[in-house]
Amino acid sequence: MSAEDDYAEAERLVSRAIENNATRLSLNELTDLETLPDTISRISTLEELELGGTRITDVERIKHLPRLKTLRLNGSPVANAKPLFETPGLETLNLSGTQVEQIPNFRKSQKPSGLLNLSLADTPLWDVTQLQFLLSLETLNLSNTEVEDIGSLRALYNLQALDLTGSKVSDLRAIAKVKFDRVGGERRRGLHFAGTPAAISTPELAELSRIEDDAERTAETLAYLKTLPPWPKTWERGQAMAGANAEPDLPKQQPAPVEVVIHDDRIGLSAAHHAADSAVELRARQGWTALQDFLDDLEDQRPRIGNSMPRLAKALDRLAAALGEDYDNVNAIALGTHGDRVIRQSAEAREVLMEEDAADVEAFAASLALLLERFPEWLAYKADAVSAIPTVEETEALAQEVEQALGDLDEEPFVSPDVTLAMEDIMAFAQEAPDDPVAAKGLRASAANVISAMGAMALTGARWMRNQGLDLARMSVEETKQAIAKSVGAAVSVTAVGYFTLKAAEFAGLASRMATEWPWLAPLLRALGITI
Repeated sequence: MSAEDDYAEAERLVSRAIENNATRLSLNELTDLETLPDTISRISTLEELELGGTRITDVERIKHLPRLKTLRLNGSPVANAKPLFETPGLETLNLSGTQVEQIPNFRKSQKPSGLLNLSLADTPLWDVTQLQFLLSLETLNLSNTEVEDIGSLRALYNLQALDLTGSKVSDLRAIAKVKFDRVGGERRRGLHFAGTPAAISTPELAELSRIEDDAERTAETLAYLKTLPPWPKTWERGQAMAGANAEPDLPKQQPAPVEVVIHDDRIGLSAAHHAADSAVELRARQGWTALQDFLDDLEDQRPRIGNSMPRLAKALDRLAAALGEDYDNVNAIALGTHGDRVIRQSAEAREVLMEEDAADVEAFAASLALLLERFPEWLAYKADAVSAIPTVEETEALAQEVEQALGDLDEEPFVSPDVTLAMEDIMAFAQEAPDDPVAAKGLRASAANVISAMGAMALTGARWMRNQGLDLARMSVEETKQAIAKSVGAAVSVTAVGYFTLKAAEFAGLASRMATEWPWLAPLLRALGITI
């Protein structure tokens, strides 16, 4: 048949599918079909579409199918797959044998769809960096591709099947912590890497690649990979456990305006960051004292500043709180962050305040800038902030998601009120000044510190629940609340589990957005029985 004949037949089949409210449509037999009929977007009931072996290259119309779950384009000449990754609801996508070379940049496109199964086998694909944002993926086929680097796949903690057979991958260590915790049964699952440079890189991997049983091969390979730097554990053949329920490694507290510590079953603010050098320490202490004096000098103007410049007044209040009453308890990063905010707000004083007040505010801001130079911890933090500045859109979106996830902490017994107040201010700062690199870094680092500390408490609660025979993955929010009520001696940590459960969607969204910067969040949620 010719291309014209196949197109006419496609129009007929699509019309019939519309009339019958079809859920499945196959155009596989139309091997000369080059263009999809316009009317295909009218099949509102379509769940499965077969286009394998056709000559289709333009797939833009497909993303408008609202219920499409399965799409097969194997053997077609498609090269631009971006619309397919934007198709809402798509769960299975077969692009094997196509001309796809790269995955679209999800940061610049719409939010990636929640794909579960993706095949890119036998394609010229070489870059899989963007796959790290498809956190839902359970099966991924990269066999016989040009892929060499799979470092980005470490974020895919839901993977149950990864086929690298015949690819150019030489280093498997990046996926050593992927669990593959449901390997087994009749389906081809687990890790496959025969015919790769990795399979012959060591005698051990060469032997492991030949194991026929999926579960055994996967478990033993992951156990071996964890003996290689940076995972120095002793490996003994036969000791690996497929699907071991290991808890994730949570990050240590990082320099940030909000750093926390767990004490007496409660998360509270921690003081941090003082110079080790005695001369530098002395200058910083003197600077702290001078800041107190300068702030006292503005006391008479504060009411007028509050009336005309409420944001500056708030920044001054937070600076005063960051100064505190004791230098030894000061977080220099918080002090610099709020001081920088005051300096930023003071730039508008001449336009708003009376001349005398404006002059005092400007003089204070100039002195403040000089005094902050005495805190080397703050200077290093600020220099790091301006070295990699996210876009305004990224900061605004993250601030909104963090607020949704942490906005109800003031009602929780496992978090001190000063932590919630500090986080509220950091979120507000990022929303007010999304173009400020200090605000952006403060939001990311502070949120990571608080969430990781919450995660540590929740893991303690989860262990208690497992010891009581409670299955986290099967419990509803109400059942979790009932468990909290019965958790004498572990109530606070179990309450943390309940908070994560209640905010499951919000934390899952953060895990997706911050997959690269917070690779620990997705496995934390899984360890708490939260599906992402």
